[in-house]
Amino acid sequence: MFYLNFQNQLQLLLLLGFSSYIFVTSLSIRLKDPCLKAMGLSFVIPLILGSYSFFVGPHNINGASLYLDLSWFFLILMLTLISLVQKSNESMKFLYPVIFFLPIAAILMQGLLLRLNLRSFIGFFILFLAAIELIMMVLNLISKNNTRLMLHSGIFLLALNFALFISNSQNLLLITSLAAAGLYICSHYFYSYTYGVLKSEHSRFRQELEKINHSIHAEVVRRIHEIERSNRKLVEKSKTDSMTGLYLKSTILNLMENMIERSPNSRFSLLMFDIDHFKGINDNQGHQTGDKCIKTLSKLMQTCFRKEDIPGRYGGDEFIVILPGASAVRAYLTADRFRQTVQEKSDPSITISVGIATYPEDGNSVTSLISAVDKALYTSKENGRNRVTCYNMVDKN
Repeated sequence: MFYLNFQNQLQLLLLLGFSSYIFVTSLSIRLKDPCLKAMGLSFVIPLILGSYSFFVGPHNINGASLYLDLSWFFLILMLTLISLVQKSNESMKFLYPVIFFLPIAAILMQGLLLRLNLRSFIGFFILFLAAIELIMMVLNLISKNNTRLMLHSGIFLLALNFALFISNSQNLLLITSLAAAGLYICSHYFYSYTYGVLKSEHSRFRQELEKINHSIHAEVVRRIHEIERSNRKLVEKSKTDSMTGLYLKSTILNLMENMIERSPNSRFSLLMFDIDHFKGINDNQGHQTGDKCIKTLSKLMQTCFRKEDIPGRYGGDEFIVILPGASAVRAYLTADRFRQTVQEKSDPSITISVGIATYPEDGNSVTSLISAVDKALYTSKENGRNRVTCYNMVDKN
């Protein structure tokens, strides 16, 4: 390459460097746009002719200069033709063989081209191409088509650089700057529609994938919450009586056990009651009436006691209620008020007998409390039913 002067060396290096990048990119990416494909392939011209200029130089300096000039000229000519096509179409594919034919034909016609004085013709024609690109720049500037403006600006700078270069201008900095700027703008335009498009599509797909993953995650979380809610309902359902909706005996006993373990110094009272003469109701009026009595009593329990009180069905016609924080006196008043409500509002009309035991006075364990409240209930029934009895009122003898 050192047979060329320094200016020619810079021109050749810039041309080969940028041409290699753009041409290789056009081959490595599947381009659907025929114009963009033709633009990328056009840079094979300076690759072939520039390389040929390098190899032929030691033997023929004039030939080396000629092919360097033709590298620029054919490249600018092809880029101008491609840039004038406003809408890409399949007819642009005819340029593909032309692009590869031009440098090969130029090499085969080396002898003829050296005999012809092409520099003056090329110089005139390149000014014509520069004028076309300048007009296109102005039109795109007016129409605010920034994308096409960038392409025409790059080609215009290449044409202006080559016009100064072929006129033997000595302003090395200006010529080199124009060549570098023009090649950079063209490569940036090509990058924007190749790797740039792939990058933006990748970013868009990644965002869409993140949205899909977020939606899937949200749906999974929602389903998990639904399953947890369903499981909680099933757990609660397994703890409650199907007829009354009240807690089962096992649940009540577990709750009492937890209350004693959690707060051994606390106080609570326990009510146990059953329906008076319930067996006679079942035998004389039928089990449907008996079931109705149980349901009526359970509804009254759910409305008459406090929210913190815990009602349950102990079994058959026996019911139990935990009264957290209630003393024996308060439990007695509550139980007696409930007994009167049942007597007055139950339908069918029924009465109940109630027993009361208080923790820790009447027992310090679940077993002892159940035993105490059961004895109190038995005492109420022994004393005529439809009454309330506290364990401390029971004769212990």
